[in-house]
Amino acid sequence: MRIEQAYALVESPEIVTARALASLPNLLELASPWLMNGASGLFHKGRDYASEIEEARDAWYFDLVEHRSMVDREGRILEIRNLSAR
Repeated sequence: MRIEQAYALVESPEIVTARALASLPNLLELASPWLMNGASGLFHKGRDYASEIEEARDAWYFDLVEHRSMVDREGRILEIRNLSAR
């Protein structure tokens, strides 16, 4: 199922997660119906995570906690809360 089809089925999740789906700015756009409604995001990102964060901040405000990935030394799990559009 495409994520766009899941909006009607999952109205208010506590956590949204994805791995290798899209760049962070695009991922935040896709997950924004949930993240802007109180859900937290947990997104595994690879070695370019810092540039993706920087690019995402051009369009979004959010609180961020970076967790080291246990499966990819160069990757991070990005915990995102309080998403809102700039």
